[in-house]
Amino acid sequence: MILIPTYQPEENLLGIIDDLLTKMKSLDDSNSDVEIDLGQVLIIVVNDGSTSKGANKLFREIAGRNNVFLINHTENKGKGAALKTGIQYALEHNASFLVTADADGQHLPNDIVKIFRHPGGEALIVGSRIFDQDVPLRSRFGNILTRVLFKILFRTKVSDTQSGLRKISRTSFEKYLSIGADGYQFELEALITSSKEMPIIEVPIETVYEPGNPTSHFNPIWDSAQIYFVLFRSVISSLIIAVFDIALFSLLTFFDVNTFTAILINRSILTILYFNLGKKFIFISNGNRIKEFFKLVVLIIVNAILLTPVIEYVVENSDINKPLIYAVASTLLFLLNFWVQKFIVFRKGENDDRLE
Repeated sequence: MILIPTYQPEENLLGIIDDLLTKMKSLDDSNSDVEIDLGQVLIIVVNDGSTSKGANKLFREIAGRNNVFLINHTENKGKGAALKTGIQYALEHNASFLVTADADGQHLPNDIVKIFRHPGGEALIVGSRIFDQDVPLRSRFGNILTRVLFKILFRTKVSDTQSGLRKISRTSFEKYLSIGADGYQFELEALITSSKEMPIIEVPIETVYEPGNPTSHFNPIWDSAQIYFVLFRSVISSLIIAVFDIALFSLLTFFDVNTFTAILINRSILTILYFNLGKKFIFISNGNRIKEFFKLVVLIIVNAILLTPVIEYVVENSDINKPLIYAVASTLLFLLNFWVQKFIVFRKGENDDRLE
């Protein structure tokens, strides 16, 4: 099945659908290695609450096409919600895989069929665009930034993290449906989920760029902020935890608890909160909970052993108060702790990510 989510579409969407149907028929006639049942739904179109008269007329024509199924949202819910609606339909109708494509013409029918035919198994197949000199600097910079951050934070190389042309195996349907995001950030959340579970295979596709991208409903400020929050949430969450950590240490110090004990007490109290936050929200790990918790406890004890003599030495040889010293020392340990948690505590297996 091919899933196309759309909001206030242009007339060219009908041409894209007709071209796809023709190419799918050709695949069936050519004895393709991909089985196609022309008696079944081949294309799912999700109308995400479009309200214009032109869109309503277009959807009536789309609904009249054979092998196309139209699903209407009564209100605009976001691209992620529209994708999940289509995924739910594919799950309920026993589709073995689903190809998602954008409705704005950026994905050519030839490339959609190319991804459709790719024998990816349970891997996530991503149609990746080439961001060369013909693409405006702002778009190229945004792509470079997100792919670099994605590589650093999730240890998976994806050259086009925001491509909406993907082939999703049935094994990923329920995982994607459990993602809470409903906007444009859903696709990045889905990519993160896949990076933890399976290989990600990139297939080159043609880059189609219209100046200003007039058919897109992407809000460059709000939607970009939501996408980058997904990437930076690990740092933001860690900083929030650090504030609680320092506040609790200051309180224990106020009651004259010795340094080593104060570090152990406050970090032990925060361990359960941080463990669940780190496992489910920051590092998104699916490893053994007992082993990961044990490794985190060991890291806390090592922190206490390292920090105690440093704090005591500075207190004895300066007028700086203990909570401030603790805050500075903890900050210096932040990158080391983050690295240990990412690569040792909440470790994931390496994926066979490559560009074909």
